[in-house]
Amino acid sequence: MLSQLRNYLSDLFRAMRFPLLPYLYQPVFCRTYKTVYNPWRFWYLHQVRFLERCWLREYRPEQQPNP
Repeated sequence: MLSQLRNYLSDLFRAMRFPLLPYLYQPVFCRTYKTVYNPWRFWYLHQVRFLERCWLREYRPEQQPNP
């Protein structure tokens, strides 16, 4: 039973590409960092941060041609 649960969770984390190491290495008792204990919430926030970083890297405002 426990091995089935472990296999299910590992497949689930692998399927959604869960950032396991960043989740485990969160600073727990830090005043400046809000620790996220819920794995689903952490995964959601991780995706949002990733998309924001990609957007900032790829975004280039349109340049007006000089007359």
